[in-house]
Amino acid sequence: MYSYAFFKTINQEIILPVGIQGELKILKAGNLSALVEPKLALNDVKKSDDILLKAVLNHDRIIRELFTKINLLPLRFGTYFNSEQELLTYLDTNCQEYLQKLNFLENKAEFTLKLISKELNTDNITTKNLKGREYFLAKKQFYQIQLDYQNRQNEELEIILASFQNNNINYLFPDEQREKIYLLLTDQELMTTEKLITELGKKINTWDLELGEKLPPYHFI
Repeated sequence: MYSYAFFKTINQEIILPVGIQGELKILKAGNLSALVEPKLALNDVKKSDDILLKAVLNHDRIIRELFTKINLLPLRFGTYFNSEQELLTYLDTNCQEYLQKLNFLENKAEFTLKLISKELNTDNITTKNLKGREYFLAKKQFYQIQLDYQNRQNEELEIILASFQNNNINYLFPDEQREKIYLLLTDQELMTTEKLITELGKKINTWDLELGEKLPPYHFI
């Protein structure tokens, strides 16, 4: 059974988005529920690269649409249980763990802060028409300027992260994604963080800071 998200069981009815291929359904297991597409077989979305890409995009669309209505734990694309009973058993077994996560994420959303590297101006350094020692010294100066710029970027990155830490902002900074910082914020924290980012932008010289849109908490589950 293809699954999109887990969330606290709710009493009121909500209008569900259209699934990847068919209708969606809410499967309830006590205080925890799952959004599923019962008739979608995992092999159906792997028939071609084009179908697979559309399925991935629709998976994300469905989670985002549901997130505008309720708090949820988004599941990775391709999350699949062999039967309804298997999913119900899984929900029952892991109920307390997921409810704790949902409580922590209550009224919070994820935002991506992009760090866009500013271009280093090296117009005043040229090796054109230089030979021998002069050429070598010019190249050495060029590489040193590049190294100094990278060091400044690292220092400014530490300033940004320290500012978030000092202001008790929940963030993740994956090592493999040096130019993205993921923030977990309430609406009130968002207002404060936007002001903080504006102030940081005035102090930072090697990065442009760009705050993205409101998203489900993909990186905080």
